[in-house]
Amino acid sequence: MTPRQISCTLIIAIALAGCERPGKAPAPPAPAPAPQRTAQLAVDAQLPPPAELDPQHQQELMQTVFGTAEQPEEDRPVRTPLTATVVPDGRTALIVNSTHAEPSDAAYGTLGVYMLKRNGADWEVLERHDNLAEMGSNGQVGTVKWVMLAPGRPGFMVSTGEIRHGNWQNRAVFFDLASGVRQLGGFREAGGNDCTPTNGQCWEVESTIRFVDSEDKAAYRDIVVDFTDKSYTVVETADGSLLKRMESNVAKRARYHYDGKEYVMKSGRNPVPAI
Repeated sequence: MTPRQISCTLIIAIALAGCERPGKAPAPPAPAPAPQRTAQLAVDAQLPPPAELDPQHQQELMQTVFGTAEQPEEDRPVRTPLTATVVPDGRTALIVNSTHAEPSDAAYGTLGVYMLKRNGADWEVLERHDNLAEMGSNGQVGTVKWVMLAPGRPGFMVSTGEIRHGNWQNRAVFFDLASGVRQLGGFREAGGNDCTPTNGQCWEVESTIRFVDSEDKAAYRDIVVDFTDKSYTVVETADGSLLKRMESNVAKRARYHYDGKEYVMKSGRNPVPAI
């Protein structure tokens, strides 16, 4: 390029730069989502839950249930095994999350549950529940933990969460595997907000969940939830670091009882607010 060409190029670049709208700052980066914490499930010494199968075993079950996909890749749901176990009656339960290839933040995950049994060297699918429930966000239903709802009644708990306007909330939902798959309801288990020095009051609720015998010998055991309800503010110090100032830290408890249809609160109070 000649000196004259270089000079003309610079003039054009300067002119174009001068045509930009004044005062238009670049868009700020999207804020990071608020941290989410699921409830702790207390060790159940009375009725230990069934053990989780290893990932290799889970993939074998996935191949049995879904085989080779025939749909075009762009139309095919993305299926991920969440967990699997052998329940006390000898059947094997597989729990699967299904979603689209590129889910939005608001997209639910689809919960699928499949019951299988070993038939010689092969597997036989006994029950298919492809669309048992839609829950969660970002195409993910949440995390799954095995539980024993009563003697001889295995089940699982899904901790499913969502984020709205900087607030996050997790909900525990319970399912029975003993005869088919049945949803038993649930409750809010944890919550909080994305706390910064500019958003004033901050809050966070965590919990521990445990099963206890029901007083009237209901079909399922009661659930006791111990909450830690925290209120605090965050200030920025002179060196730029953030300091948390605790205002309250209160222990609260709620007890849930199966009323014949679903789990309902029997006593106490759940401090996790709806969002």
